Amino acid sequence: CYDRSSSRIPAASGPALVFELLMTLRESKIKTETNSVSNKIVLDACDIIDIEIPQGITVTKLAKKVLISHEHLTRLFKAELSQSPNDYILNRKLSFASRLLKDTNLSYKSICERLGGMSQQHFVRIFKDEFKMTPGKFRKSGAISML
Repeated sequence: CYDRSSSRIPAASGPALVFELLMTLRESKIKTETNSVSNKIVLDACDIIDIEIPQGITVTKLAKKVLISHEHLTRLFKAELSQSPNDYILNRKLSFASRLLKDTNLSYKSICERLGGMSQQHFVRIFKDEFKMTPGKFRKSGAISML
């Protein structure tokens, strides 16, 4: 039985918790119920992406690391994750950036360096496109707008 009174969450924490939940769900889209070779390749590629974001991982570099062609890697990502490897890399960068914004006082320049050398202008544009707010507004609020 769930006792609602013992697990109260302050209203101010709600948006941040919803954001964390959404980011966790976004990160767990890989279809882990299959143990196919293609699933293993995609899982390995996802691990490499997370490790190599600061070095500026590209789909071409990623394909070389998992020993398949760029085109085949793209097909596998679309089959397993319903998105291209480029989109997955961008989503992981945005997830990483949102955590840095929320949990640190790093400058945009430092965050961009940790995203593989992305320009600050590009970072602000893609962040705003994805989260419908600037990184500065996100940092102040600690959560995305639910509107």
